Amino acid sequence: MLSELTIVSITYNNESELKNTLSSIECLTQNGANVIVVNGGNPLKLDLNEKFLLLQEPDNGLFDAIDKGIKKVTTKYFILIHSGDSYISNEIVMNDIINRMDNENFDFSLGSQLIPFNGLMRIHSSRYWKPIFYMFGSMAPHLPTVYRFDYVENMSYSKYASGIADFQYQKELFTKNPKWYKHNQLIIKMEPGGCTTSGLKSFFYVSKKYIECFGLIKGITMIIFRIPIKLIQTIK
Repeated sequence: MLSELTIVSITYNNESELKNTLSSIECLTQNGANVIVVNGGNPLKLDLNEKFLLLQEPDNGLFDAIDKGIKKVTTKYFILIHSGDSYISNEIVMNDIINRMDNENFDFSLGSQLIPFNGLMRIHSSRYWKPIFYMFGSMAPHLPTVYRFDYVENMSYSKYASGIADFQYQKELFTKNPKWYKHNQLIIKMEPGGCTTSGLKSFFYVSKKYIECFGLIKGITMIIFRIPIKLIQTIK
């Protein structure tokens, strides 16, 4: 079933980080998974086989690049693993996820990830997460999500909601009455440096974006409730 999976990875001129990511997914690619790499910077020289598609062209930022990659998916399922981040499980776990999605016709599945926090790694778990948490500014772990392509092929990331575009995209997933499940397998390790992976700096940055997007009262309410929900999501 891994031949029905594509890994979409985004980079910008960072060949060393990309190679680390590609190395982490070898257990998947060696068992049939496809890879799409989107690079918006200078051309990279990579030794890729027929299972890899390297798209090298200018883009309008991270989320535009992600959309470009998703539009090139030709398999039934895909997952996003950004350059620098790592797949930390094995091919058996991913194959089981795909098989269950296929057998039970799920639109997407939610997993768990490791995320940097002030020099440490914390668990970001899907075990106790519920869609109602969106009201309080808390999303499920987004990178461990495996999507059925035809469920999201007409969706796109907001180019105007820097910092919370992942939140808005994932929230939109639930507006179409999807069939989904949580497996809570720990499958992705994120690296520091992104909008949501820089500890307290990220928390305050995202909180500011909530206020800008949703207004002062709702933004502050989301900020307050995000803290206890984040603690709940550290429970594996």
